[in-house]
Amino acid sequence: MKVPTIPPKEKADQLLKSILKSMGLKTHHQISIEEYLDARDCANAAIDAIFDFMKEDDELHDCAHFANSVWVDYYMKVRKEL
Repeated sequence: MKVPTIPPKEKADQLLKSILKSMGLKTHHQISIEEYLDARDCANAAIDAIFDFMKEDDELHDCAHFANSVWVDYYMKVRKEL
């Protein structure tokens, strides 16, 4: 299994920048606090979707592969950085 290579802080920044771009905003330096909070909520929803996918995959294959993986810990750290 691959392991995360990007630090959680950098991944959180990448996630926020991607969401802000999709909102039509260029950088997080040009946004209001409300826009940042909206982007952060979207980033948290994306992480929830990742967790849901991992859970469903574990259930499909009747194992706890992802539940015990480094990816769960990694995305919890990313979430803290948001």
